[in-house]
Amino acid sequence: MKRKFSTIIRNILLLLFALPLLISCDSSYDRSKTRRAEIARSGKTDVVIAVVWPDLSPPLLFREGVDLAVDKINKNGGILGRKLRARYFKGTDVPNGHFDAEALAKDEEIVAVIGHHHSDATLSAMITYEYNGILLVIASASHPLLLEQGFEYVYRSVPNDNVYGDALARYAYRTGYRKIAIVDNSTLYGNGLADIFHQKATELGIQIVIHRGYLPWQSDYRPLIAEIRKLDFDAVFMAAVLPQAATFLQQLRQMHVKAPVISGDALNSRELISLAGDAANGTVFPTIVPPHLSNTDYLDFETSFNKRFNQAPDQYAILGYDIVNLLKYAMTANKSTVPFVLASTLRHIEDWQGILGDYAFNDDGELAEREVYFIRVHDGQFVYTGE
Repeated sequence: MKRKFSTIIRNILLLLFALPLLISCDSSYDRSKTRRAEIARSGKTDVVIAVVWPDLSPPLLFREGVDLAVDKINKNGGILGRKLRARYFKGTDVPNGHFDAEALAKDEEIVAVIGHHHSDATLSAMITYEYNGILLVIASASHPLLLEQGFEYVYRSVPNDNVYGDALARYAYRTGYRKIAIVDNSTLYGNGLADIFHQKATELGIQIVIHRGYLPWQSDYRPLIAEIRKLDFDAVFMAAVLPQAATFLQQLRQMHVKAPVISGDALNSRELISLAGDAANGTVFPTIVPPHLSNTDYLDFETSFNKRFNQAPDQYAILGYDIVNLLKYAMTANKSTVPFVLASTLRHIEDWQGILGDYAFNDDGELAEREVYFIRVHDGQFVYTGE
């Protein structure tokens, strides 16, 4: 029942889309990379990083976390005696959108990019960064394909969907679910996570009774739900993003499907509750934020964040704060802001301690290890499951 070859075909099309960028990697890219390194090496400018993040409502607080880290670093003397400056770019707020990375790369003072929310837009953008000699630290986009290209300048600060898919399948098995219906949103992220979950769940002996997708721009999911509700299943696995995922949940409950819903990390947002209302109750998703986080660095960060923004930080705020401080460490460790030096430093970093835990990277740029926890929506609140 699973849609055959969907992910393979999609990945081939995405790589074909990126092929012109690879072919056009001529002397103009070499000049950009060389000039960028020279400016960074001169030490005559501010240390400039680019932050690419979408405007969402309610927002994910990544930029706020970045702001707090940048301000704290500058108050303590900057980096190597230079001011740290963040330039903000509006990333695409839809999964299949496009971001103009070429425009960003024209600023030759930019040594690193942090952010990017959606895997689809990240794939083409990261090729531009690589050939312009700009370090990229991915903060959200989680499709494994992104780091399978062997790039030198690309790192990911969160687990990829192989990790999340495996953890979610094991959670489903431990919880006693033996028959699961899978739905995804037909994007690079949705296809990828759903297929990984499908494979891992099947290996554990879970029966996938149906695997269907909807188009990213759809808003009426009732025909799909009508097909699903005829079947016998213990839970629904949904690989999707907000706000469409919230609408799907509402229509699922309106059609009297009471089975619990398991989803990916893309639902880790207060937007889920504000958009889906009571229909969000019972939904489970993964997080990398440990329960009862109480280390001194976090408590100092939380106090500062609440004071400045008058709200509690979310996972993305902590990530933004951690990534900026990780870059600071990489810059000061070898007394250089040259992107290639930064990339080499990150590749050989050994357990740098951030608020969320240790940061170390595999040879392919993937985060070496991060424990995954689970949150359930209960009475409109996020509650750790204890799994």
